[in-house]
Amino acid sequence: MSLRARALGAAVLASAAASLLAPTASAHPFGAPPTATVSRPQAATVRVHWQVGAADDLSYLAAHLDLLPPSRVLLDGAVTPEDGDPAVLEGSPRFDSYVLEHVAVAAGGATCTGTVTDKADILASGVDVDFTCPRPVTRATVTLSMLTDMSPLYSTLATGPSGQKAAYAQDETAHAWSFSGTGGTSSGAWVPLALTAAGLGLAGAGAVVATRARRRRRATPTA
Repeated sequence: MSLRARALGAAVLASAAASLLAPTASAHPFGAPPTATVSRPQAATVRVHWQVGAADDLSYLAAHLDLLPPSRVLLDGAVTPEDGDPAVLEGSPRFDSYVLEHVAVAAGGATCTGTVTDKADILASGVDVDFTCPRPVTRATVTLSMLTDMSPLYSTLATGPSGQKAAYAQDETAHAWSFSGTGGTSSGAWVPLALTAAGLGLAGAGAVVATRARRRRRATPTA
C-alpha cells in the first residue's frame, strides 16, 4: 500500500472516530450509563429508582426540555453544564411529566398509575417513581426510555429482586420483572450500548475508543 493510500485511510478512520465522539444538538451519551433499580415496597406498588450516569446528562436533559436559556446551547449543539442544572429539573413539572412519559409499569393486564415520589437531589440520589397497581404484583413489565429520545446511544443498566438484571436501550425498552422470589436474570447483555456502538464503529482502526472516561465538555476525542 502506498504512503498516500495509508494516509488517506488514516484520515478516514480519524474522521469516523471524531464523528462518533462529537456532541450532538440534544445529547452527550458517552461515559458511565444511567442505572435503575426495580423493587416492590408494597404488595401492589412497584418502585423504579433511576440514577443518572453523569452530571452533564442532566444539563442536556434540561436543555432538551427547554428549561435552559438558548445561550447555554453552543452552535455545535453542545450544552455548557452548570452546577444549578439539576435544581432546574427538580423544580420543574416538565421533568415530572418527562419521567412519567418515559417510565411505565403494567401488571396483571392493567396499567399501573405512576407518581414521582422523590426528586429532592436527582444528581446524588436519583429519582423515585412509585406505581400503584390494581392488585398485588407478582410479575410486572417495566418500560423505560429515559434519555434515549435524545440519543439512541444511551442505555440504562437495571437491577431487580433476586439478582435480576436488564439493559434498557432504544430498541429494547421493556422488560418483565418477577417479584415471586424465583429470581433469574435477563437474557439482555449487561453492556452499555453506547460503548458497544463506539467500539464497533472504530473496530476497523484496530482500537476501541474508551468513551467512558470523558463526557465533560472539556473532553477531547482520542486519536
